[in-house]
Amino acid sequence: MNYDVLVIIVSLFIILLGFFLLVVFSLSRSSKADIKAGGFILIGPIPIVFSNDKRLGYILIITGIVLTILAILLFLIPLLR
Repeated sequence: MNYDVLVIIVSLFIILLGFFLLVVFSLSRSSKADIKAGGFILIGPIPIVFSNDKRLGYILIITGIVLTILAILLFLIPLLR
């Protein structure tokens, strides 16, 4: 399988998994629950994290670091061939 096709398939799978988890968790929560929100934006290799909860912020920071490392590795793999 071509490397480009594999990256596209994995990317689409991750996006669909995110939508699925969003729907499942939103349906399982009651409306009176304390809502915690956050997210991150990955601009190049720099993650930008925002959150209204400290614990969620730490989780997003770790996720941003992991995705940054993954992005750098995916960039370097074709150069090493």
